[in-house]
Formats: sequence, structure tokens, C-alpha cells
Amino acid sequence: RHEYRVLEFYSDIVQRYRNLGILGESYDGRVMRTPVAYRQDLSAESLQKAMTAADQTNRSRRAIYAYLARIQPREAEAFLRSFYYRTRSGEWIRNPVGAWVRK
Repeated sequence: RHEYRVLEFYSDIVQRYRNLGILGESYDGRVMRTPVAYRQDLSAESLQKAMTAADQTNRSRRAIYAYLARIQPREAEAFLRSFYYRTRSGEWIRNPVGAWVRK
């Protein structure tokens, strides 16, 4: 499916910005701007690239989730949570109560 190719295309870009602390993973499966993103020494253009990558990634994740929810609801939830649980030590995550913390 097209959405999986989009995720693959943006994977390295999203990871780069997660490593920089600009993007983080939310428990609900979204890539989001972290609370410290604007404190980083990053150009407006780079921040825009990060947000574009996050938006495209989130759009594809939602499409995949919607598809899975129709045929395998349990798998759909696991799909969204997988990104949160696969974050690396030191990356930002937004936990189930909405607080941003470093993993």
C-alpha cells in the first residue's frame, strides 16, 4: 500500500528529528513536535521540514490504522502503540496522560 511506502520514505527523516529532540512519539501513535523543539538551535526551514515529515507520517499511520481497525481491531491498536514502545532511550515520548518525558 501507498501508506507503507510513505512511512518508509519519512522514517529516516523522522528518526533524525527524534534524535535531535525536535519530534517525539505520542502514546496515541502520532509523531509530534516536542516541548523543547523551539529551544533547539534549528532554522525555521528545518523545523518546517520536521513538521512536514510528521504530518505525512501521521496521515499514513491514520490511514493504515483505519484499514486495520475494520479487519483486525486489536492489531490496529498494537500498530499505533508500536511506535511509542519502539522509541530509543533519550528520545521524547508523550505518555498516556499527556506529559512529555524522555525515555
